[in-house]
Amino acid sequence: MGTLTDSGKAALLNAWGALFDNSGGNHGQIVFETAAHAEVATVDLNDNAFAAASGSGTVSIALVVSPAISDLDATGNASPITHAHLKTNAGAVMDDLVVDDAEGEGVDIVLTSLTYAAHEKLFIDSGSYEL
Repeated sequence: MGTLTDSGKAALLNAWGALFDNSGGNHGQIVFETAAHAEVATVDLNDNAFAAASGSGTVSIALVVSPAISDLDATGNASPITHAHLKTNAGAVMDDLVVDDAEGEGVDIVLTSLTYAAHEKLFIDSGSYEL
């Protein structure tokens, strides 16, 4: 198999990002769960979920976080959040993400806390995919 050019990488990432854009009022989401798959918080992504791909060598798309993306009324949990699902605007799970409160090997999302009280707010302030 050949090597993707930067233009090819950008086309793939832009198509990927479009799966999460607002479509008829349906937004992409990041759903945070415990190890037992109990939902803790659901964050709706912005109408345009990811910015256009950019870069040379490594091409990336950044999550659009202005306006802020958050769950302002988390379900709450006693057990820690361990993973999240990135869902398209049609509800299909496209990525299973490892969540922790510190950066490390295999960690996809870092949160300041892994437990949230009922009605607490969970904010996401950045995110990206790269090829």
